[in-house]
Amino acid sequence: VRQSMTEVALSKTPNSLGVPKINEYKINEYKMSSDPRGACVIINNMHFDKSSGLSPRRGSEVDVACLDEVFKWLAFTVELHTDKTAVEMKEILKELSRREHSGDCFVCCILSHDSEGGFFGTDGQVCILNVSNDSLFCLTTVYYTRQH
Repeated sequence: VRQSMTEVALSKTPNSLGVPKINEYKINEYKMSSDPRGACVIINNMHFDKSSGLSPRRGSEVDVACLDEVFKWLAFTVELHTDKTAVEMKEILKELSRREHSGDCFVCCILSHDSEGGFFGTDGQVCILNVSNDSLFCLTTVYYTRQH
């Protein structure tokens, strides 16, 4: 019987790290059977106040169109917000947290410039998120260092 080199190497490798074998490992499932699956909020900041020193994010509308299509295909309700200040973004997320949550998942996609510790609103102010374990955040950002 011929064995591949990988099979031989794996069969002779001791399990000193305590890693479970594949057949011993049980993957917990995250329930994703509701209809709709949940809410997907997309915040797309493309145009920034001139005083912020942040350049426009050209082409992000293509990313938004792709995200919109994918999450609708995955049976999420999609809500789009464009060009929001840091305060407006926090208000959008606070309002969402007060809604009835019958879906199994919440997804938030933020497309903006980022900074250490957060991302920029269109006013040039940094927005910082407190994320729970039951949420999926997709941040598409361009790191930006302000010139003084």
